[in-house]
Amino acid sequence: MSSNTTVDAFGLSPNGQLALTVTQCIVQGILIPLFSTFLSTRSTRSAAFTTYVVAINLLCLGQTAISIIQTADLLNSAPFREPVTANFAQFEICPLLIPLTFKLLLAYASHTVIIGTGVQAFFVDRCWRIFKKRLWPIIPFVLLALAGLAAGVLLVVSKSRLTMAILASEARPQDEALRGSLDNADKLLSRAVSVWAFSWFVLELGMTITIIFFLYRVRTGLSMHDGIFSTIWQILCTSITPPFILMTMVIVDGYITPGYLGVVAKISIASAAKFFTLSLMINLVGQGRVREKFNRLHLSPPNLSSNRPDGVISEAVFAREVTSAHSIEIERRRSTSDTESTRFGSLDVPHKHEREGSVEKCQIATIPPPGAEPCHSAQHISFLP
Repeated sequence: MSSNTTVDAFGLSPNGQLALTVTQCIVQGILIPLFSTFLSTRSTRSAAFTTYVVAINLLCLGQTAISIIQTADLLNSAPFREPVTANFAQFEICPLLIPLTFKLLLAYASHTVIIGTGVQAFFVDRCWRIFKKRLWPIIPFVLLALAGLAAGVLLVVSKSRLTMAILASEARPQDEALRGSLDNADKLLSRAVSVWAFSWFVLELGMTITIIFFLYRVRTGLSMHDGIFSTIWQILCTSITPPFILMTMVIVDGYITPGYLGVVAKISIASAAKFFTLSLMINLVGQGRVREKFNRLHLSPPNLSSNRPDGVISEAVFAREVTSAHSIEIERRRSTSDTESTRFGSLDVPHKHEREGSVEKCQIATIPPPGAEPCHSAQHISFLP
């Protein structure tokens, strides 16, 4: 086994790389059925948003393939294995001649940064809509996301420099200047990983607190809708828990405990993008589940007492508006709502009257006059923070 097999995109040993690949395959196995469900669900999503989701999932699949190839390299059976020292004089002049093994390392790190940034943009957009598109509350989230992106780019660049330093050091192990270059590249990489991990952790923490506080506020005093809220709560908790736990493990194992980044922290960082994608897909598939519950609830014959109070059902996370059938106009409005809720790639779309600075409260149901056929009235459902 050559020495290049002991270095991966995040500095894992062969055993760590094997554990990372197993983790990648397990999560990918969960993502595939979720992605299939997303594509098979009938919806009026915009083509741009569907393309966004497809691109994220294809990048995740490519990242899994890269990880599998890296693990195959550990078995000394990968067909692309090339001697490092023999070709150094060539790829020192032309970086395109760097062995494919090291290109895969850079590709894996690039996939991690691109996927993570793309998914985080989705959740930042959701928080922005929770804040009713106000600018000042969302600025910290945007700054953290940009810091994570900048640190991610620096991570890929520093990893490229470290890769060249490793190749040069292996070719000329007695060169002291190359050793110094290797140390500097390693320090730059560690700083980039630290900024990247902390910015993503704080961003994830902030978005999690925002969503929990939002749901707590809108649920208070609406016990009549506990079934819907329980479903929303379960989906959101299932969605936000894995990436938040993962980033917490990075901070605890990498920076709170003594020593440098441990194996658990490195695997967590290398798997972060995949878990963020898992969170995204749970949100999107859960959106359809909540809408089905709304449809079952409001398409059933009404059985409401006359003393039921007016109410505003908060559901900015999954649907802007739910209306019943029996009316072409109502169907048209529900289709329009679904289109708008997915056009921006977010699960939080405010009611059109919220954009005008007002909140409309509608009577949930009324008792039909004697002799009239039962009908289902349109119901405006919007979550208001």
